[in-house]
Amino acid sequence: MPTIPGKALALIAASTALLFALAFLAEGRIGQGLDYGRDPGPNSFSTSAIGFAGLVKMCESVFGEPSGRQADLGEFANVKERLHVVTGNFSPPRPGIFKGAVLVILPKWDYAANPQNPSWVADVALLPATIPEDMANDSQSGEAFLSRGGWPEKFGLVFDGPQPEGSGVVQLITGRELVPVISAPDGFLLSRTFIDGAQVFILSDPDIANNMGLFKGQNAILMAEVMKFIQSAAKTKGPPVFLEPSGLGEGESDIFGALFKMPLLLGTILASLTVLLIALPACQRFGAPPRETQAVSYGKEKLIDNGARLLARSGRAAEAIDGYLDLNLRAAGKLSRAPERLEKAQLLDWLELSGKARGLSMGPKSLADRAARLRHLPNQAEALRLARDIHKWKTELEHGSFSHSRNRQ
Repeated sequence: MPTIPGKALALIAASTALLFALAFLAEGRIGQGLDYGRDPGPNSFSTSAIGFAGLVKMCESVFGEPSGRQADLGEFANVKERLHVVTGNFSPPRPGIFKGAVLVILPKWDYAANPQNPSWVADVALLPATIPEDMANDSQSGEAFLSRGGWPEKFGLVFDGPQPEGSGVVQLITGRELVPVISAPDGFLLSRTFIDGAQVFILSDPDIANNMGLFKGQNAILMAEVMKFIQSAAKTKGPPVFLEPSGLGEGESDIFGALFKMPLLLGTILASLTVLLIALPACQRFGAPPRETQAVSYGKEKLIDNGARLLARSGRAAEAIDGYLDLNLRAAGKLSRAPERLEKAQLLDWLELSGKARGLSMGPKSLADRAARLRHLPNQAEALRLARDIHKWKTELEHGSFSHSRNRQ
């Protein structure tokens, strides 16, 4: 059985869990019940006061074509030269990944659904100012600042259109990288900037574009003129594509499901294989690890001692150790896939680095130094110890250093 380190096991477990999660998402087993037709939040399906279903219908009337809804961010590349409208509290995509423009409608309201009618809001409250401000910063290259105050009496427009109508608190932004389109003394209601060569428009207050705002006097006419202005300035074509912050509309497929369909299925398979290729090199070789103490039976120990004593008396112990060391060096070179033409010194360098990488308890250079000293000062006990150490080093190189790994724990 293979010996698998804890890190490799953790990596395999995490990868397996991720694949199972993606499979469940692809089959719709996670996130069931998420229905944007009944969610009262700031999305293009919602008919509540803070929803944008009315803006979708208005755009269809202005452009004479159905508006698009695109929850799958992976399909951006298939929609060219269109205006993408971002609603809700989520960061917009970088416009450089498609040819078009982005209209970001900043969030303003926190809400609670009506228990009797889940598609309507029961109560709304202002979001913390940091939320729309952070989203504005994510939408342009400079730094934006958000301000809230009383609704101004007059706005300045760079195109012909009616004055925006609202009540209560107005939400405005300012920034050095922003060019005003609809401005007030304290900031910009609608501004534009450039990111990656594409135009990004930011509507700071959603109350002139949501369902509640479109029912107020001239706001519907104003938003129609805004859409025409953006189409002319950004050179987009057709009605906008509305991007949903999360969840899916009826009949749409999600990005996780696409991972298990062609052609993205090939990428999913390659990613899984990559994880396996990362995990497998972390596994040790097959086979049981050597025992921490290499116990030698009494009979074998006497035989080894007698053999070492005879070699010492014959004066050939150093030669035998040199031959034994050379034999093991060549065998270790094959195990570590060293080039066959390496000289002994080069092979020692190769095996020294290989041993350090594997965390062995000793290196071949120290064994070679001991063998060289043995040639000048013959010693029966040292010859025996050196022979055993050579065998231990070769065994650790082949199977892994069990005792060394135990010491590190």
